[in-house]
Amino acid sequence: MDVYTLNMIPKNIEKQHIIQAINEIERSGVRYHRESVRYNLIYEGKPYPPKYVLSIANKYANGRELEPSKFSGGAETNDFLKELGFSINDSGEINNYWLDIFTAATWQEFQNAGAYTTGFPEKRRNTVKKVQPGDILVCYVSGLSLWVGALAVIGPSSDDRPIWRGDEYPSRLEVRPIIILDPEDGVPLAKLEGQVSFFEGPSDRPAYKFFLRRSPTLFQRREDAEFIFSLLTEAEQNRTAHPRQKQEPSVMPSKRYWVEKTLVKGRADRVSGDYAVGNALWSPQQGKTGRNIYSAMRDVQPGDIILHLTDNKGFSGVSVAASSADPHFIGLPRTDWEDMPGYLIRLEGYVPLDPPLNREAFLGDPAVFAQLARILEQHTGKGLFYNKDHELNQGAYLTEAPVELVGVLNNLYQNESEHNLPYVDVGPPTPPQTEPVLQPRYTLDNLVEETGFERTLVDKWIRSLDRKKQIILQGPPGTGKTYLAERLARLTISETDGFSEVIQFHPSYAYEDFIQGIKPSVQHGALSYDVVGGRFLEFCAAAAQRDRAPCVLIIDEINRANLSRVFGELMCLLEYRDKIIPLTYGGEFSIPENVYLIGTMNTADRSIALVDHAFRRRFSFIYLAPDYGVLDRYLNQYDLPANSLIGTLKLINATIDDPHYEMGISFFLKDGARLKETLQDVWHGEIEPYLEEYFYDKPEKVEPFRGEHLIEADLADWAL
Repeated sequence: MDVYTLNMIPKNIEKQHIIQAINEIERSGVRYHRESVRYNLIYEGKPYPPKYVLSIANKYANGRELEPSKFSGGAETNDFLKELGFSINDSGEINNYWLDIFTAATWQEFQNAGAYTTGFPEKRRNTVKKVQPGDILVCYVSGLSLWVGALAVIGPSSDDRPIWRGDEYPSRLEVRPIIILDPEDGVPLAKLEGQVSFFEGPSDRPAYKFFLRRSPTLFQRREDAEFIFSLLTEAEQNRTAHPRQKQEPSVMPSKRYWVEKTLVKGRADRVSGDYAVGNALWSPQQGKTGRNIYSAMRDVQPGDIILHLTDNKGFSGVSVAASSADPHFIGLPRTDWEDMPGYLIRLEGYVPLDPPLNREAFLGDPAVFAQLARILEQHTGKGLFYNKDHELNQGAYLTEAPVELVGVLNNLYQNESEHNLPYVDVGPPTPPQTEPVLQPRYTLDNLVEETGFERTLVDKWIRSLDRKKQIILQGPPGTGKTYLAERLARLTISETDGFSEVIQFHPSYAYEDFIQGIKPSVQHGALSYDVVGGRFLEFCAAAAQRDRAPCVLIIDEINRANLSRVFGELMCLLEYRDKIIPLTYGGEFSIPENVYLIGTMNTADRSIALVDHAFRRRFSFIYLAPDYGVLDRYLNQYDLPANSLIGTLKLINATIDDPHYEMGISFFLKDGARLKETLQDVWHGEIEPYLEEYFYDKPEKVEPFRGEHLIEADLADWAL
């Protein structure tokens, strides 16, 4: 426990301790946001922040460094240092005081984000530009009517993180906290009554002369801000002298884990020397476009664990942070960031991994990636080092690794090396003990009612899907293939925690989209090529986590792609579900037993001829011809003249005289009772163009089926 004198200055500090602190600052620099706003201790002609010097001096006098919030600054610190023989320079008065309004939620979010970026609405941007470095923001929480802090302005901020949930507050300033209070320690607005110009008496309530309406707003009367500042200082000292006993969380992590994703090949600074991997983390302070993509560097603290992912290949080593970020670092010569302002974090205890943990082990393995995908979903917006596409995120130099993510990586490394990752003492994540969310109930009766197909026919199709696990619904256009596929999927996953997805093939769809492939990405200005899993691998990884619940992938227009090219090795796995095979770009794969495939195939598409016999043998094919019985029952349901329309449709198909190109019934199953009003539009916009394309060289065959002719003859009972 620290011991303080009456004026809250730590005891036992002598002049040699101050000099030791100054020497440490000379070696390591001033820690981020510990710069002085107004006063400087002068030693051998150089300026140093008085309160920061005193906090480090306590380490040499009493055994540990103090947070500056634990003791008084300002006059008390300056007087104490003067008594020890040091000179204090006053750089002059603070330029201006400004009001900064928060809600209870945004004040907490500001602190959660590190308390070095404050923001204002876009419409206040012109006013924000008037706030200058050295100005002070006095913080007020509306709704609670409390004054809670004071912030020194450093300058405009390029921090574009999503700090606040309710608004972006895009006009931002970089600040250094002078005083930060929890609302329960704040200064009540009532204390200002009669002491400030905007609250001279009860008559000023509730508007307070419109001063507390928006921010930033300049304090026109400087004395008002100085009085509030004095109350805040007093509140901070009272909190320090009599700290509250706060309820600590049941689990408090003693250290944080970080992933450094860096390129080593071709960079001499990362291969050896003081800035090599494992010796230091270093980065520019901003990206080349001015974005604040390296802000995580400011959050690293001594004792944190760094996992090094090098050359996009995998984790090659682990080290420990020996310092926090030095913001005075300048980019190294002969690098892309030469002479640019940067951050430097010293590391110690580097342990290379033997064997390394290759990326295929965590990004290429469907079962492992399913765990990573869940972690990604739980930490949306946190900026992990990978994404849902099985890729490493571009530009993600340093990212925090949640404990559960480290647990997955550690478990993988244990399996490969029989021991933990260095400095890592967490196990694999515990699966959540929650009941799975089941799909809604959907019965065979529901399917029969919605599609109109005969029950015996549907029963036959379901048996085919259960037996083969992969079927294709084929037939001419308009026979309800996709509609039926979606409902077969709903029936299959009914009352389970399975799921279904739909994808559509097209002529440019490839193996790389469906299974895996190499995709380019840019990492720190260098082009790299990464192996990325495709849609089917993602689907199977998710299905493997559903405890054998059925999962259905619908492939619409399956024959429009080059199937041998797209499916590749899957041609084997579709026939032998129990096999595990190596994939073209690395890794092994098998199709989980609970995966079902339903494809749809339009027989009018000429690409059907490209479907070879090897592919056909692996699927059960179900042919859907125009079912006039379904159309009859549908039209009678709405008291519409069924016989004439069905007779005309049969005549059209007889004229076409090719079952692959017949006209389907789904054109007439969409409008219900309104079909009598919309039939002519359907005929002119959909039926006639189809016939014109089919009979492009025999236009005389189309003429009898023109809408204007039919409505006067065969379809006369459809006339309005």
